[in-house]
Amino acid sequence: MVMPGLVSYISSTSFANEMAEMRQQVMEGQIGGFLLGGERVRVSYLFQLH
Repeated sequence: MVMPGLVSYISSTSFANEMAEMRQQVMEGQIGGFLLGGERVRVSYLFQLH
């Protein structure tokens, strides 16, 4: 089902680092607004509060 190239890319260190940075930025609410506008940032902060 999954292409071997995709698996090797996901397993690569660079991809893992990118995902780690992205998760950190999402937690900080920095890219939420960049992706879907202010609503996304508000939603992410609401999830953090609960």
